[in-house]
Amino acid sequence: MLFLTLISALAAGAFALPSTPAPSEQQNATVFGNGTAMDWVYRDTCGLPQLVKSDKTWLLKAACQLKDHGAPYRCTKLDLNLCFRDDRGSLIASKGGQFIADCDACRIDKSDQMFGCVCKEDRNKVTWTNLDDVITNEDGWLQCFDDAHRGEENC
Repeated sequence: MLFLTLISALAAGAFALPSTPAPSEQQNATVFGNGTAMDWVYRDTCGLPQLVKSDKTWLLKAACQLKDHGAPYRCTKLDLNLCFRDDRGSLIASKGGQFIADCDACRIDKSDQMFGCVCKEDRNKVTWTNLDDVITNEDGWLQCFDDAHRGEENC
């Protein structure tokens, strides 16, 4: 249902999605010999982000651009618990992560770039981390750690 609402909103022009950056403008991109970028920075190529609390984790949902396919976007969701861990009150990138054991009250900021939670080390502050440092868009899929943890479709 959310996906249909998303597609309807996109078709009606209700949301402005980011334009595809030229490969030379793509930060953190893995570029192959033919000049195509393998991984796109999340914030530059995904729109309509939402942070959703599920039973045991926090999911980042977004509509991400595809590369050379018929449909321009894929709705994808990524379990952020697999991408970050708590290190004495700081969220840090970590393959396999498991920050959820120590952190809650998570959010993304207005720029959709920063992800923050309140962790047990200091319940009076939000600790922030930059999503673009860890999350990429691989052909419409949100992922962290070079496909070690790839998001799911149909969000």
